[in-house]
Parts: sequence; C-alpha cells; structure tokens
Amino acid sequence: MIAGVPILKLIFSPWILVLILVSVVSVGTMLDRIIYFGRLKLDAPRFLRQVKELIKGKQLTKATELCESINHPIPRLARDMIQTANFPRAQIVSAIERARARELQVVSSHVGVLSVVSFIGPLLGLLGTVVGIVQAFAALAETGGGSPTAMMAGIAVALVTTACGIAIAVPAAIAYGIFSGKVDAIDHQMEMVGSSIIRVLSERKLIDTSVSQKIRKKREAPEKANPSEASEALTPGINMALLLICFFMLFVPNMYQSNFTVSTPALSKSKQKQKEKKEKTELKLNIYMAADGSVFINNQLMPPDIEVQNELMRQLLLRSLKRLCIISADETLFHWQVVDLMDRATVCGAEKVLLLKRRGGRKG
Repeated sequence: MIAGVPILKLIFSPWILVLILVSVVSVGTMLDRIIYFGRLKLDAPRFLRQVKELIKGKQLTKATELCESINHPIPRLARDMIQTANFPRAQIVSAIERARARELQVVSSHVGVLSVVSFIGPLLGLLGTVVGIVQAFAALAETGGGSPTAMMAGIAVALVTTACGIAIAVPAAIAYGIFSGKVDAIDHQMEMVGSSIIRVLSERKLIDTSVSQKIRKKREAPEKANPSEASEALTPGINMALLLICFFMLFVPNMYQSNFTVSTPALSKSKQKQKEKKEKTELKLNIYMAADGSVFINNQLMPPDIEVQNELMRQLLLRSLKRLCIISADETLFHWQVVDLMDRATVCGAEKVLLLKRRGGRKG
C-alpha cells in the first residue's frame, strides 16, 4: 500500500507506466554505455611512443598495422592520419576532421538519451501530479465537500508520480555527466595524439608543414562556451516540481483550517438544502377541537369535511422536520373524539403527537 492505494493499482496507472518505460530505456542505455566504455582500454602515452618510433624510422606500414590491431578510437584516428600522409594538403585536413567526427559520434552515441531522460522525467512526473490533483478536486466538487483526509490521500498518490520522475531523472543525469566526461576525455586524447603524430610526420618530411600549422591554429582557436543543455533544462523541471509540492503542503491544510471555502455547484446545492432544512424546523401542526366538534388547524377554522382536514394536516406535516403534532380539545368532549383526532394525525404522517391536558370534568 502506498498512500492508502494498492501497489498494483498504482503501478498500472497511465503515468506510472510511462515513467516505467522511460526508466527501462534509461537503464538499458546506461548498461550499454558501461559495457562499451569498459571495453575501451588503451595506454595512450605508451601507444603514442610506439607510433612515434615507427614513424621516425619511416616504418609507416608497421605503424598502420599497430593501429589496426587495437580496437579504440585513438588508434583508428592515428591510422587514418598515417594513411593520408602522402595526400594533398586539403585532403589530409579533410580526412583527419572526418575521422575525428566519426569516432566521436561512435563514442557519444546513446549518451544523449540520458540527457533527454533527465529532462523529461521530472516533467512527466509533474504532469501526472497535476492531472491527479485536478481529478481530486473534481471528485471533491462532485461529492459536495467530502473529508479532508480522503482528499489529502488522493493528492499524496498524485505526488508519487513526481517522486518517481525525479527518482528516474537523478540517476540519468549522473550517468550523463559521467559518460560525457569520458567522451570529453577521449576527444582530448585524440586531439593530443593527432597533434603529436602530425608534428612527427612534419619533422620527418612526410607531410607538408603547412598542414600541421593549419591544424595547430585550428586547435588553438578559442572555442565558445557551450554549457550543458541537459543540466540547464533539468533545473527548471525540478524547481517546478518542488514548488508544486510546497504549494500543496502549505495551501491545502490551511484551506480546511482557515474557513476557506471552495465554490462548487455541489456545495451550493448542499447549502440550499441546509437552508430549507432549517426552515422546516419552524413549522408545527396545532389542532384544536371545540365543544361543538369543529376543528381549528393553526388557529384557522376548518370545514367539517374530514378529507379536507386530513389533506391540510398531511401538507403541514410534510413541511415539518420533526413531524410534531400538538392536539388540544375542549374539556366537554368525549375521549373517543380526541383519540380519533390523534389517529387521523398519525395517519397523515405525524411522528410525534403531543396532547395538552386541561383541568376540568369530562363527559363519558
């Protein structure tokens, strides 16, 4: 049970199912990248020394074979650089940039998925919370009030989606930061190894020096700051979720403790019923039978027709909340006449009959 709701019912709600799907994608992506980066093992300084020694000895074929024997982006980039050493200058620069972009794309593949998950996780949870709260208030309006405890339980269940969204987004954001750091590290190593190989090739007259100068100028050119979009996008979503949670934690309890009322059609109808109920309590049925047998109902003389008298008594009793009938009679009347009047009042709907006794003699 979570907030008074069975776990299975909560799991099979639409928003929780969407968040579960997002979490599966996130976990699958993290496992894929963990396995991939776990296989990328290379001693970059040692590899660079071996390649430089082969290039200095002008053993380009052996250097190429060394690069092909290692499954890593850096050796593959070095291989492409060595193979294009005798090409024209424009082709060398283009080949190096294409090789670097290709390897970076392979290394950073699927990492962007974690950025998307870290961004949409809190927003999906927040959307589920808002929908749940709207449904809770709609149910409150339909029932004409309801208990605050039931409403708070519904809001607590709605807030579970926000908690799930944040719980999914936090690991995804952490994994995104770790894997992005690994991608940046590999990119930095490729840049360092590439510049070193270009310099060695230039020293051995295996490549035009203008090519190395052009690459060096491009590498040393200042780059514009590019902050992480995922971190910037994640912050507003989490802030909105926290603000919503704080709002309902503070506002909803005060709504029931500070005479704050919600205007709804059901509540207005309930108030109208209470007003009518209050008006009914003021109505009474007073019956007096005179010595000649005439009947007075609420101090008004009634015709001798018994059906007319019964109909008026029935209407007055329907408008009375307590269904109270007060009967008094002249002291000269017989008992059976008063008992008959009491029976008629009971048949017309009186639940309580009050008989006023008077002192004096009575006939029969």
